[in-house]
Amino acid sequence: MSKISFEGYNENSLTFNKAEGSAIKKGDFVAVSANGTVTVAAANGDIIGYCADVDGDYVTVQTQGYIKATLGSGDGVALGYTSLTTNANQEIISSTTARKVLVVDIDIPGRTVGFIL
Repeated sequence: MSKISFEGYNENSLTFNKAEGSAIKKGDFVAVSANGTVTVAAANGDIIGYCADVDGDYVTVQTQGYIKATLGSGDGVALGYTSLTTNANQEIISSTTARKVLVVDIDIPGRTVGFIL
């Protein structure tokens, strides 16, 4: 059992409107689509956070803190500050243009990556 933990660190969430027709579900990465509104992040696009909850037309988005997510291609994903985005399956992949986040754990065989927004 590991005694280290990143969960809970500097976690902050915001509540947004869900874009009309959007199929956002808990666990999706999201992007701003209009004033106060989010939609599922496009592949290779910028992400503002992680959908922590959906309640009707409202979406709670974790915009800071630790997130453990499914890893797509592990190519280019490294520990430390790395630019990350999502692929079409909402899996995390490396990017040359997206914002940098702090990657603190990578499990290539298990296809997970942990990072701090």
